[in-house]
Amino acid sequence: MQFKELTQIEDKGSQRFGKEEQEYLKQLAIDERVVHYCRVMYEIYREKATKIIQAIPIPEKRKEKMIKLVEEGV
Repeated sequence: MQFKELTQIEDKGSQRFGKEEQEYLKQLAIDERVVHYCRVMYEIYREKATKIIQAIPIPEKRKEKMIKLVEEGV
């Protein structure tokens, strides 16, 4: 099955997304290094968010709280 087909299965009255499809999709994600890509993108956006927060003209105490939230991944 194609990735697009696996991720866009329509409900046709039967359970088309079974164990076989789940395992295939899991292996595809591993083979394509999806987790590594997501971690890199997460870090990029975390850094951008931190820089944006630091540039906002608000009291330092609020900035610290916001940065803490970003760093904790909440």
